[in-house]
Amino acid sequence: MTTALFPYDTLSGSDPPTLTIAALRLDGTARMQLINKEASAVNLYEDTKPWNRAELDLELTSDPAAVREFESKHGPISAVVVANCLPTNMRQPLKLARSDVDPGRWSGIAELDRDNIRGRVPLVTTLTAGVNGVPHRPIALASEWTVYADEPDSLRLKGTLEVKWKNFKETDDLPAKDFPNSTHVVAFRGGKPQLWLNSGFEGLEPLLKDRKDRGSAEKGLHDFQRTGIA
Repeated sequence: MTTALFPYDTLSGSDPPTLTIAALRLDGTARMQLINKEASAVNLYEDTKPWNRAELDLELTSDPAAVREFESKHGPISAVVVANCLPTNMRQPLKLARSDVDPGRWSGIAELDRDNIRGRVPLVTTLTAGVNGVPHRPIALASEWTVYADEPDSLRLKGTLEVKWKNFKETDDLPAKDFPNSTHVVAFRGGKPQLWLNSGFEGLEPLLKDRKDRGSAEKGLHDFQRTGIA
């Protein structure tokens, strides 16, 4: 969520506007597993098959009471999502459609052609309205999502290193080979550092796997182990 100050009335409410990606299709085939909701990212590069067009179902929600109050004073609110790709100099706007039932909800489908995007593509959402006689003034910014057409070259992606599982007791790769009983190592092999997790360490993989049905004791151990690795 980006915070900005404006010298005029803006949209306020108990909850800031939130953009979500409800569905993803590559050439018409669903690829929900590429959506990382925790990181607000769409990792298109994780798909192993070549694709031509990505379709993202976007949903924008805002506090309906705040929307009604603002529009009673200033008029209708519009919502626009802009996909901005710096490597290709592509800037693609999409005006979201307003719900006929819920005044605080907008939706739309963003279509991204593979030929037009490379690397990192932020999705920036702006709500606009006429204020003090000036049309199309920004009145709120929604949470930002990022589409990754290619694997990032940077060392950090949303605060994490690239993670790979290896059986330290069976691999010849250093430094894992030298620490067969360790839960993890950080490998520096002349390129980007990688975090290697030991699949040969009994119980580690199911312990670290993300699940919502953990009991309090298991969740505490899960969080403790992840924190220790971090």
